[in-house]
Amino acid sequence: MFESKDKQKDDEIIKLGEAVEKLKEEINRLKREEVKPLLIENQQLNDEVNKIKIQNEMIKMKIPRDQIFPIDIYNPDPQIIAFTSINGGMKQISNQQMRNNTISLTQVLEDGIWALEAEFQGNNTNCTGIGIVSDLIDIPAGTYPNGGPNSEHMAVLWGSGGQIYNKGNSTIGNQKFNVGQIIKVEFDSEEGTLIFFIDDIQQPVYISGIVEKVRFIVFMYHINSSWIIRSLKKLAAPTAKHIANELAVQW
Repeated sequence: MFESKDKQKDDEIIKLGEAVEKLKEEINRLKREEVKPLLIENQQLNDEVNKIKIQNEMIKMKIPRDQIFPIDIYNPDPQIIAFTSINGGMKQISNQQMRNNTISLTQVLEDGIWALEAEFQGNNTNCTGIGIVSDLIDIPAGTYPNGGPNSEHMAVLWGSGGQIYNKGNSTIGNQKFNVGQIIKVEFDSEEGTLIFFIDDIQQPVYISGIVEKVRFIVFMYHINSSWIIRSLKKLAAPTAKHIANELAVQW
């Protein structure tokens, strides 16, 4: 009799255990059914995020970027003018005698927007300048950019007074620049303009009407003076804009 009761209890325990297992399975099934749409939705979101990432990368690849160009010069007088490499790909053009010297970079400026960044080093900025020359001109040794036949094909920003000498004619209105300041010259071949910046401040007097190929130039006179050419770039977009009191000087 006791054995029969024990067996009955065992059977009930087994049935109860089976019922519990079935209940667990049902709970797990319901959980899976609830989670499955969430998993699908999560996968769809991940796919969409990855798609957007790929699209963004493709957009970045299409965005125009500034291009860095190598710096080289036409050296009209190697015995007097030293051309050396310094930190970070920059170049230094040094005047080793007291003599007029106008030095041109070799890069021809056309089809786009070009920017030269440079820094003058020396005792002072008297008799120093930076600008452009027509690509038709080969600059001989001893050239002064503000006088003589070659000056008819040049435009420079003068250091000590800030005036622009354009084909020998002087126009005031820009700030003078000092030793160690960063001078940027921006040539826009589409607009035909040459615009100057001193420590990122755009200057109001600029050159317009340039419809020919040109090259960047620097000028110095004093012994042991030099220009550090920091960079030569073709820009993706102009940095110059219209400003108050701007004045265009015809090339």
